[in-house]
This record gives sequence, C-alpha cells and structure tokens, in this order.
Amino acid sequence: MSVVNQIPKSEDGYGVKYTTESGNEYVISHNKIKKRFTLWKSLEKGYEKIGTANSPIDLYKKCN
Repeated sequence: MSVVNQIPKSEDGYGVKYTTESGNEYVISHNKIKKRFTLWKSLEKGYEKIGTANSPIDLYKKCN
C-alpha cells in the first residue's frame, strides 16, 4: 500500500497507538466525516497504510 510522511489531516478523530508482541508499531486513525478507521504501520520514514474498516476491532486482526 502507500507510504506517507505523516497521517493525513482528514484523519481527524482520536488515534490509537498499538504495539504487537513482536515489537511492530501501528496507529489506528479515525476519519469522523467518513466514519472509517485506517490502520497504519509505523516506519522509520513515515507510515504505511495497511487498510481501512468501519470498526477498529476489524483492524486489530491485521496487526498480527
């Protein structure tokens, strides 16, 4: 998927940082207007977009 330097401003809701047992860091952001959640993998040079869903619970499954 795409890599960005920072999470877009359209993701205007609360964000949640998540670290897996293996040490991978993820961020789940929220777009309040579209009512969608986006999963981002934290990289050295930005964030990689992993996927979107209607619920953040659906995105936790993609972290493992």
